[in-house]
Amino acid sequence: MLETMQHKTSGEELLEKFIETAPAQAASALENMPLSEAVFWMTSLRAQSLVLCFEQMNPKKAAPLLRRLPIKQAVFIISRLNAQCAAQMMLNLPAPYKERLT
Repeated sequence: MLETMQHKTSGEELLEKFIETAPAQAASALENMPLSEAVFWMTSLRAQSLVLCFEQMNPKKAAPLLRRLPIKQAVFIISRLNAQCAAQMMLNLPAPYKERLT
């Protein structure tokens, strides 16, 4: 297990750098991962990196990812996105989840 955690930590650092240097490509890579894998990596990223990444994502693909993050993290992200991006993402979320975000 310790080995798995060390790999995740080094993977997190690489993903953070990838998002900083090429946010559109990082967003595309996360969009194309299986949902469980993308959530695994996203839950440990810094909020600033997540916002940058979510802004580059297709809202239809980003909404399911957002729903699987902790609610406080999701609220932070949606409140920091540019208005157009946040609105498009909200359109792709179910009504009960939208209520939890507000």
